[in-house]
Amino acid sequence: MQFVVEDVTERDRCVLKSDDGDVLDRIKSSQIETVIPKSPSSAVFILHGREKGKIGSLITRDMKNELGVVKIPDEGVVELHFDDICEIVGDFDDLL
Repeated sequence: MQFVVEDVTERDRCVLKSDDGDVLDRIKSSQIETVIPKSPSSAVFILHGREKGKIGSLITRDMKNELGVVKIPDEGVVELHFDDICEIVGDFDDLL
């Protein structure tokens, strides 16, 4: 079963919604794992570091070292650990 983060309610807690519509509240960030896109040019959200909060597109994945190369529009290319990025699903225009 997959979940989508619906809201971040505290610094390290969030609300999750399953693909079946079930809602889980006050889930610790340490209890969830982000999804890394399988296909190149998928949209990703940067969770940590200097680029935190920015949206980019995944160029390549290095599964062995858990690194993704991400192109950030108008800024260039960065290499980030899988823990620092996650796949964006649905409509993300409100993040821009």
